[in-house]
Amino acid sequence: MRELLIIAGISAGVVAVAVGAAIVAGAYRCDIQAKSFDDHEYYIIGGCMVKHNGRWLPLGNIRGFGDTG
Repeated sequence: MRELLIIAGISAGVVAVAVGAAIVAGAYRCDIQAKSFDDHEYYIIGGCMVKHNGRWLPLGNIRGFGDTG
């Protein structure tokens, strides 16, 4: 029984570290890719959001730029 608890604890720790690393990597990627926008935020569920012409848009939906907004 004790061995099972140790294995479960180690497994939970590994999963927690992997999830944390994925969140940090996503936030870093958002910082790098959103340099040319007015502002940016990273959300765990929503991903990278950028402020362009006063509107918050998902970075993945940006296809091109125009002066019309």
